[in-house]
Amino acid sequence: MQDWLDEWEVDVWEATSYAPLDPRAVPGMCYSGDPTITASGAKVIPYVTAAAGRDIPYETLVRIRSVGFRKITDRGGRIGNGYIDLAVQTRDEAFAWGRRQVKVVYKKPK
Repeated sequence: MQDWLDEWEVDVWEATSYAPLDPRAVPGMCYSGDPTITASGAKVIPYVTAAAGRDIPYETLVRIRSVGFRKITDRGGRIGNGYIDLAVQTRDEAFAWGRRQVKVVYKKPK
């Protein structure tokens, strides 16, 4: 029974948020390239899309305590291991979120 537990990771990461689809989004800060497309080629979906460090493969589902599930489909110039950037609808939401520590659960990469 404990085998499946060995497949999951529980950690604390630093979380920020970004709003590439907001009409007031700033190129280079809120996105680079096409603001509607993530680094993996998937479409940006607010409240679903997230960026994480390269140690977390694309398409990984991450559950964030008090937030819910997000899918890693993006990277970011300042997003390293132990960090997550959550896509939201507006810059106001992103600024209100700020920077905080969150508990995450995800399946360990193989």
